[in-house]
Amino acid sequence: MKKYSWNLFALVLGILIGGVACSGVREETPAESLSESAADTPTTVPPTSTTIPTDTPTQLPPTATNTPVTPTETPAPTPVPPTPTPAAILEPGVHEQILTLEDGEELEYAISIPPGYTGEEMTPLVVSLSAGLEDDGNVILDPLLDIAFIEKSLVDLGAIIVTPYPKNPGSAFNPTYANPPSEMAVLTVMDHVIDLYNIDPEKTLLTGRAHGAKGAWYIAARNQDRFEAAIMNFGSPAQDMDTYEWTIPLYVIHTTLPDPEGFAGNEPVGFDLGRGVDELVQQLLEMEYEVELVTYDKYPADVFAHRTGLQEALPWLLEVWARNEGG
Repeated sequence: MKKYSWNLFALVLGILIGGVACSGVREETPAESLSESAADTPTTVPPTSTTIPTDTPTQLPPTATNTPVTPTETPAPTPVPPTPTPAAILEPGVHEQILTLEDGEELEYAISIPPGYTGEEMTPLVVSLSAGLEDDGNVILDPLLDIAFIEKSLVDLGAIIVTPYPKNPGSAFNPTYANPPSEMAVLTVMDHVIDLYNIDPEKTLLTGRAHGAKGAWYIAARNQDRFEAAIMNFGSPAQDMDTYEWTIPLYVIHTTLPDPEGFAGNEPVGFDLGRGVDELVQQLLEMEYEVELVTYDKYPADVFAHRTGLQEALPWLLEVWARNEGG
């Protein structure tokens, strides 16, 4: 009995002593235990995996670059050259003009605008080469005089008349228009007039008297596509005129009288003005070119003969132009 009592007493005493010891120890919560464990253990972040559906296109973020952004500059406007002021349309009357080319070269000419010209209807164009006046071997040009001559001779034509200056007036030994520079000047002025005025392309005429007739032969032969007819009035032809294939009608006014100065090419004295008119015309007729020769018992220096010859050529000219219109 005593033995079991002692044992029971010892058991109770042990329990009491253990309870006191346990009352001094605080119980840790799972979170606190985890916190302390995490403090001692390096944190490892598991990799994050993103699952992209196979039926959805992959959207990639834009790639950033380090290229500096240059501000956009508005380009300066291209300078536009000023538009040249067009040449003025002249009033009816006679005018002296200067055409300045791009290279600065100046071409002088005289022009006559017929009364009543408005530009509404096409107008014939007569290109007249100046006769020139002999003064001690030199040729003096007076295009205004030639304009007046043509106006009086072809008053019923109602045409614009232009007389370009040649590039080398020269002398009787150096023909005025029968050379390439003068040819260029004549054609350039002609083109300028055509650009400005309402010209009928089927009614163009090249004519010249005396020294101008020689130039008319020369320029007509080399530019037959520019003129519908040519009238040579009391002047010697240029050389080699029989070597051209003439496609335009020619009207040649000539004298039957001997010319002591060789002006008309009959009896050249002291210098050669080219082949005689009679011989050349006869050869062209034999080649079946359209040439009409009209002669007068007048000396080539007779201005009234020049006017009469041109006036009487007017019906021929109108017939040629009418034929062009019809065919």
